[in-house]
Amino acid sequence: MYQPKKNENIAMNESEGDSVQLPNILKWKVGLIIENDLRFDPASCGSGTITQYDILRVFPFQDNIFSLSVPGSYLANVLSCGMSMKGSGTFLAICGIETLDQGKTWLLTGIDISKTDLNYSVATITYLKDAEFLKPSVTIWREFNITQTQGLINYLQTKYPPC
Repeated sequence: MYQPKKNENIAMNESEGDSVQLPNILKWKVGLIIENDLRFDPASCGSGTITQYDILRVFPFQDNIFSLSVPGSYLANVLSCGMSMKGSGTFLAICGIETLDQGKTWLLTGIDISKTDLNYSVATITYLKDAEFLKPSVTIWREFNITQTQGLINYLQTKYPPC
């Protein structure tokens, strides 16, 4: 399990105000995970305490978290392709960015990212990094020694500490 070092801040999705147990180097603006690996069985969902086993059933793969620097035009293309997968059982789960026109335009703080010369900080997982972001224009800043599964477990333990 990842444990922040002494004096190491927790990264925050500033637009949401919620934190995830990651080093403060990951001041990301956009978060992307691909949801073809999500496993959900409504029949096995009950009420009460969420266990680590429940989380492992939902996120069975060991995808580490990465921070990347991605050109706006390329990121917009990846997001638009992700929107086209709707209904296929595979889709991108995104946060920190929005589309008002079904994926034709992607806005971050009201600015169309495809029309800027900026690179954007992106948090993603191993699978999506390898499938979409192994391009010369994309910089891998860091691989964190934490999986999306453990990140969720850490977050829930922080957000809802045991009594």
